[in-house]
Amino acid sequence: MRYAQIENDVVVQIDCNPRAGFIEVDDSVCCGMKFDGENFSSPKPAGLPIQEQIEALEAQQSPRLLRCASLGDSYSVAKLQEIEDSIKALREGL
Repeated sequence: MRYAQIENDVVVQIDCNPRAGFIEVDDSVCCGMKFDGENFSSPKPAGLPIQEQIEALEAQQSPRLLRCASLGDSYSVAKLQEIEDSIKALREGL
């Protein structure tokens, strides 16, 4: 299970634990997605070109984050999954 915090119809945070103000979501939901009250959708990229957005996300996959995830740290695992989901969504838009 994953949980999302929604602000102004946009997913702003994902967590693996239920928290006040978060709603239950499936594994395909990631930060930045729009929520219309019923369905989630990927926003059209704005600002940086898609390839630069992907490179910026890949840069977040630091050696420390990867090491912590390999040791089983749940936050690191969830963060890497969120980054991968965002990259996948961007690549589908190419």
